[in-house]
Amino acid sequence: MTQTPPSQPDQLPKDAVPPSATRWIIPGGLLIVLLVAVLTTVSLWEARQNALGNEQRQIGDLVLITSQDIQRHYELYDLLLREAAAQIVDLPPSRGTGAPANIIRRTMDASRIPAEMILISESGKLVASSRHPTNGEQAADRDYFIIQRDQPATGLYLSRPFRNRLDQEPCVALSRRLTDSHGNFAGVLAILVPLQSVREMFASLTRHRSDAISLIRLDGTILVRQPDLGSFGGFGLNVFGRPNFQRMTTTPQGSFTSTSEIDRVKRYYVFSRVGDLPLIVVVGVGMDAVTAPWQAQWLAGAATSVVLCLLILGAAVALRREMLRRFEIEQEFLRLSQTDSLTGLPNRRHFDEFGQREWQRAARQRSSIAVLMVDIDHFKQVNDRIGHPGGDRVLREVSDIIRASLHRPGDFAGRYGGEEFAIILPETDAPAAAHVAERIRAAIEANTAEGVAPVTVSIGLAAGLAAPKGTLAEMMIAADHALYRAKETGRNRVVSSHVARNDNLRPLAC
Repeated sequence: MTQTPPSQPDQLPKDAVPPSATRWIIPGGLLIVLLVAVLTTVSLWEARQNALGNEQRQIGDLVLITSQDIQRHYELYDLLLREAAAQIVDLPPSRGTGAPANIIRRTMDASRIPAEMILISESGKLVASSRHPTNGEQAADRDYFIIQRDQPATGLYLSRPFRNRLDQEPCVALSRRLTDSHGNFAGVLAILVPLQSVREMFASLTRHRSDAISLIRLDGTILVRQPDLGSFGGFGLNVFGRPNFQRMTTTPQGSFTSTSEIDRVKRYYVFSRVGDLPLIVVVGVGMDAVTAPWQAQWLAGAATSVVLCLLILGAAVALRREMLRRFEIEQEFLRLSQTDSLTGLPNRRHFDEFGQREWQRAARQRSSIAVLMVDIDHFKQVNDRIGHPGGDRVLREVSDIIRASLHRPGDFAGRYGGEEFAIILPETDAPAAAHVAERIRAAIEANTAEGVAPVTVSIGLAAGLAAPKGTLAEMMIAADHALYRAKETGRNRVVSSHVARNDNLRPLAC
């Protein structure tokens, strides 16, 4: 029996109200204006301190946003490497070098990122590039090749900076080791990331001439600095032994005020590690740029109250505008972090968060809950028939059908990965869940893309009564097993799972 859940969960972030502080900035500025007449010196000092604090918070936000952006890019690069590597390893030796070249070219073309993917043989010879023709150039002396060859457990490796031998552009390489079917070293697949694109991004973030933004490896090698190093050391300067860098190696993130050992400018520095990567983002703002306007006003203590009031009101308006701008950016980042860009459905991270909350609610109320795992049948063949753009269209159409097939506000669907989708049906027993699953399966089968055979899906479902000590993981596993049985028994069908009885989950009759 299916019941209506007590509340409607948020599938995606909704419009949020700006921070209440934005309503009080202007009135607060007016209050300060009234006090300036008798407290000129104190107000100027407090204004200076507030300005410095705001600058520090803005720098902290800038470092956080920049490090997250770099991490997202490198996660994308790693995903591209994994996808291309999986396809290359599966190629038979008889296919020659043309097939790997086509794979890496298709992979990079589909990603539309300004980087180059290369394939290096086990002997260190450059076999293929997604951008440039190759003529057997040697790469055996590159650190990323040596590391991947000699240390099989390295995984994803970020190289030292170097100049690309094909176009002489400064870059770094993200690489992964290739192994053959016997586990032997079979070469290296790498993405060459041009450092110029990172420098251009840093240039757009600087506000003062004395600002400096750097991306540094944990071994002290500066990959990118804006402004560039120029006469202060050139390309790939290593600062490992310098005190300022040593302060950054003791903690994942922090801040300090110090004089630069490169250009001797005193700055306020904020730094942060970039996720699990061996990278540090450092933003430094010149103290003169931060304090110069307030020093001038401090020395001119006889400035009239009218001028000072105008300055305070202007600062209040600017601060309110900045807070609203940052609020809008944070809301957009939240939406992007929870949404699958191709289908518009919630992504796996959002699905997992919602699923855990819904499980806990169901456990408190001792109510039923059901999970559906939906997988497109023979999706690789669909891609082969109609190409990757057509495959993307199929994914969007299947997502639209799933979304349209869920009639209750509490039902939740997300893209779980690749061609697989997951659905949570609160307060739903096994027969009702099977009815929803069959409705989805039939609707997808009836929706045929123009000029191709019908697209079908296999669906595994699990339903039961939640208990407080349980988690959603057991039910997801049961639904996944049911999905495998649906695949093994002919596909294009719905299979229910009989969940084993334990303290955490009580099965419902299927």
